[in-house]
Amino acid sequence: MSGVLPVITARLTAALPTATVATARAPDTPDELLLVREYASGPPRDADANARASLEHHGIQVLARAIAVADAEALAWRAYRALPGRHLTLSGERIDWITANHTPHHLGFDQNDRALVVCNFTLQRWGDLGYWIARAATGSATATGLTPTVTGGPA
Repeated sequence: MSGVLPVITARLTAALPTATVATARAPDTPDELLLVREYASGPPRDADANARASLEHHGIQVLARAIAVADAEALAWRAYRALPGRHLTLSGERIDWITANHTPHHLGFDQNDRALVVCNFTLQRWGDLGYWIARAATGSATATGLTPTVTGGPA
């Protein structure tokens, strides 16, 4: 599984073609941009028998920066409306959902006195387990990977 930052960056770039979108670290210029970064969001919600994440949750932060607070807020609201969705396929990645944790709010100012407005999102996707991945094969679906086994139960 690849990281989620390129996926989120691609979604914002497609939805907001006139906005500058940076990943992980903000360049000094331009003054107005969106910064996409990941933050710790806790352990996976579910794991397989080998302790591999089967249901991943990622914390994503989108920070809008601009000279004026109103401009940064407007840019953050555009990202807030563009990013959430369900059952997405982005840059080859399948994502169950992206949801906003809160509405955009003013965070403060950076060292160059530019306004910072932030909104945090949660993203859920299935981990890279290889169980029952359906792929088209001449008009039908085939199962790949190992079938999960069930032990115990009623006799």
